[in-house]
Amino acid sequence: MSTDLKETIVTIHKDREGYKTIAAILGLPVATVQKVIGHFKAHGHVANTLQSGRLRKISPMTERRLVRKVSNDPRVTTDSMKNVVSAAGEEVSTSTNPRNFHHARLHS
Repeated sequence: MSTDLKETIVTIHKDREGYKTIAAILGLPVATVQKVIGHFKAHGHVANTLQSGRLRKISPMTERRLVRKVSNDPRVTTDSMKNVVSAAGEEVSTSTNPRNFHHARLHS
C-alpha cells in the first residue's frame, strides 16, 4: 500500500469519519483501515518502520570492495582488510571481515 493512500486514510480519520466509512470511501477492507490508523496512533507516522535484526557494521559498498579485493588476491591478511575498511571511514574488528567473506562464499 502506498504512503499516499495511508496518509489519505489518516486525513479522513482526522475529519472524524469512522473506520467503515473510510473503508467504503476508499474501497478497502475495514481491517486495513484499522491497521493503518493504529500504526499512526502508535508511531505518529504512516511510513514503514525498520525491520528487526542487527544493523550492518559496514556498508554494502565497502563489503563489495572487500569481496572484490579478496577475489583478486586470496592471500590477503585480515589486518590489511581492516585498513581498507578504515580508509572507507568505518571501524570494524578483524573478525568481522572473515564473516563477510564467508557470507560471500569466499575463504581467505
